[in-house]
Amino acid sequence: MGEWLFGALLLLLGIVATAQAQEPSSEPEVASPPAVVAAPSPAPERTETTPPVASSAPAVRSPAVPIVTPIDSRGVASRTAPAGPEAPASSTIPQMLPPPPSAPPLDLRTPEAWLSWQSINHIPALPVESRVFHRRGLDALHSGQVAEGIRLIRASAALDPGFVSPHARLARWYLYREPSQALHELGVLTHLLRHSFQLQFDVIANALFGLLHALFFGFLASGVVLVVVHERELRHMWEERLARVISPFTARVWTWVLLALPLLLGFGIATPVLLYLGMLWTQFKGRERVIPIGLALMVALAPLAGRVTGLLALPLRDDSPPFLGVMTLEHETFTPARLAGVRRLSERHPDNPFVSFGLGWVARRGGDFSSAEAAYRLTLRSNPEDDRATNNLANLLAIRGDSNGALELYRRAIAIQPENAAAYFNMGQVHTRRFDYHSANEAYSRAAALDFDLVQTYQSASRDGSLPLADQWIKPGSAWKAMLTPDAREHTSAQLPPAWRGLREARGPFTSLLGVVVFGLGITLSMLWHKRLPLRACSNCDAVICRRCAVRRRELALCPDCANAEVRAESPEFARVLLNQRRRTVQRTYRGVRTGLAGLLPGYGFFAFRRVFLGFSFATAAVMLIALSLGVREPFDAEPTFGLVGMAGGGELALGWILLYALGVMAFISRQSRLDAQSEVAPVRGRVATISRIHADAA
Repeated sequence: MGEWLFGALLLLLGIVATAQAQEPSSEPEVASPPAVVAAPSPAPERTETTPPVASSAPAVRSPAVPIVTPIDSRGVASRTAPAGPEAPASSTIPQMLPPPPSAPPLDLRTPEAWLSWQSINHIPALPVESRVFHRRGLDALHSGQVAEGIRLIRASAALDPGFVSPHARLARWYLYREPSQALHELGVLTHLLRHSFQLQFDVIANALFGLLHALFFGFLASGVVLVVVHERELRHMWEERLARVISPFTARVWTWVLLALPLLLGFGIATPVLLYLGMLWTQFKGRERVIPIGLALMVALAPLAGRVTGLLALPLRDDSPPFLGVMTLEHETFTPARLAGVRRLSERHPDNPFVSFGLGWVARRGGDFSSAEAAYRLTLRSNPEDDRATNNLANLLAIRGDSNGALELYRRAIAIQPENAAAYFNMGQVHTRRFDYHSANEAYSRAAALDFDLVQTYQSASRDGSLPLADQWIKPGSAWKAMLTPDAREHTSAQLPPAWRGLREARGPFTSLLGVVVFGLGITLSMLWHKRLPLRACSNCDAVICRRCAVRRRELALCPDCANAEVRAESPEFARVLLNQRRRTVQRTYRGVRTGLAGLLPGYGFFAFRRVFLGFSFATAAVMLIALSLGVREPFDAEPTFGLVGMAGGGELALGWILLYALGVMAFISRQSRLDAQSEVAPVRGRVATISRIHADAA
């Protein structure tokens, strides 16, 4: 009896197991894309010649067709379900649209929840949330919460891989702590810079502005220091002429008044400095004349700076061709209002390839695939050799199921640009959908050889069966060429950076012409006065004297003070003692003044010894440090904290000032000590040379 019961139980279990095996699975398995190197075993060939038949029953996703997620190569994906009209399928693979993502987290305090939601929904970038966490990370660093700040900044970089500010901040943080990690962050920055026109524009435009800023203020600071170095010659010119009609003391006072008057009348700084440098023209030697010439050129060309910066501002303006504000669309989050605005802009400028490309980009982000396809076709009508628009159009065909048309466009994009890694990768994705794993593996291999990071990023998003397609933004080279066209230069208007708007020297051609005329007037006066009363140094104390005030003693020319000291002496030997004593006193005072000025004015010590290039370099470095200390920002900021201001903090600025002053003072002391040693040895060398000549004559 027990054996019969046991047999009946086994029979019942077998029937139940057979019934379960015959039931269809409610969760079909999703196909995964092949790896880059080793292709998976091929599945049985499948042909679908008819589109799926519509029925009233709920549709069940076919297990053989993976999901295609429309995202771009940088990583901005729409968070809403596709809202645009759908084009009919025209190939053997049915149209598949991405499912809407789940609801985002509501807590902005923990980035881990956002990173998890981003990974689950295959959203490569969250620009808004990334910048929120980046700002919170900076606030944490400023408040002393170092670990929390670094954690939030790292999360910001992960939420938006194209956001450069977190990488710049991390590179600065690790520079003194972990140099290898700093090099890694700098490598990421370099990679982003190579593929982003907006970042290239930010760096190049700010570098050009920084060069103009450094040259102008560097020459101006060098001119001021040069005037301070030669202030004795400048004062003596006026004192001698005023002393003809007034007393010497009054002439000395009025000399200071006349020299300060141009500065007090509101002519700025550059124009009076040009006047002083022109009056000192005959006193300059060798390379010293480079400074006044350079400053005069910078003042003369100052009105052109507005034209240059205006041309550089074209990608940021929405009212001037050829870009019309389109270049800022790459990193913007999709909004229906923005799509409507770009559509109206495209209607007004149908022949502008940048506008039509921007319309296709925004429409794709919003799920309006038919409008995006029409916009990309319009772009290719204006520029048939645009491989990136061709690649993006092929992605749209692949999304609506036209794999044959997509593959043809991918091949065309590769023919235009053989190094287009995104086209190779997208071709591999489409071949995977068609179960052509051999062709897919070959396409993946070529894409990985061209851009391994792109393949790695998108294949990591394909682990659950989704096959993302890589869109491409406008090629940086095309944008740079468009900026140099006559049409772009025609619509350029002068745009002064904020740092220059308060400068009188940059207000227009009249101010520049005034500076040049004043400089020429100063040179004319210098030549005329030097011809009548040439200046020279006292033979004893190196004081500035001229033909009228000099006292001749045989072949020597003494200043009035040295001449009075010699007259008071009762014998030639005592006169020599008094002259030596006065020389040491004057040189000691002059050396103390020069040492103090060398410690206060960067570059003064080099100009005092006529080292013009080193003096100009130190003065320019001081100007840049002052600009950073005052918070002068770059006028072309793609990101709010990217650039010199974002990279330089209080510690770096303090270190820069310390190094600048230390090197300047040490160089001045070294050259002054060398000069003193030469002056001490000079009399001995003179006596040795005289004795040598006597012996030579006797022989």
